[in-house]
Amino acid sequence: MLDAIISGAFDSQDEFPCVSIYRDTSERLGVSWPEEIRERCLAADIVLVVIGPNWLDARDQYSRRRIDQPDDWVRQEIELALSSGKTVIPVAFGGRPVPPAEALPESIADLANRRGTVVRDEYPDDLQPVLREIELHLPRADPEDARTDVGGDERQLPYPRPPLVVKPAPLGASDLDTAINELLPEWEIISGPLPEDPAQTRVELYRSFVFPRFLCVLAFMSEVADFADNANHHPRWENIYKTLRVHLSTWDIGHRISTLDIQLAQYFDRTYKKHNA
Repeated sequence: MLDAIISGAFDSQDEFPCVSIYRDTSERLGVSWPEEIRERCLAADIVLVVIGPNWLDARDQYSRRRIDQPDDWVRQEIELALSSGKTVIPVAFGGRPVPPAEALPESIADLANRRGTVVRDEYPDDLQPVLREIELHLPRADPEDARTDVGGDERQLPYPRPPLVVKPAPLGASDLDTAINELLPEWEIISGPLPEDPAQTRVELYRSFVFPRFLCVLAFMSEVADFADNANHHPRWENIYKTLRVHLSTWDIGHRISTLDIQLAQYFDRTYKKHNA
């Protein structure tokens, strides 16, 4: 899945891939660590250490932890990547964190000190930091490049960086109707001109939330803002005394509604219910 997401984010079917991915999938029993893996690892700009929920507990035929064996291929790959000064990024799937240093063999304990990311099953957008790091390693990549993917004057755009590298598809009319009817009955779909470029139309999910007091609105906004910022998907909202008006749209796909907006709207609803229980 990970290599497909990376390829889909950076490589075009009509052009030569700008990101080359090597993933060893060969049979490992009774075979020496091949020189090809050493060469590939030394040539790589980034080494992703993919960690599943049971990664640390994988065992050999003698019930010994594989990662503790000096000839384990995964261990050797990590040792080489760490010792050669590569950008090493641990990517932990399944919502579990990267193992701490004390749980790893001494030769790869530094893996725990490398900044990585935890990918929750229901939030594939957690991979955005990884994709952003890959983007920064591409030739001519410039972290200060202005955004041009949302319309309007690129010098005055209020939209956050980094933009989404993996851009979701906009939802069709039938999917939107299903989402509203079955998941978000308090929300509605509205559309209007984009302020930065009136020639463009933005489509948004909209809901108004009413609270007992002004400070209750601020507490709600603070909690939701933390979730939205971690997901790198931010609302457009307006607070007027005890009322909060929320607009959700995916700016990176031309201000259309995507699954990211559905997920964020559901989080708004769950949090609102909790605050008003």
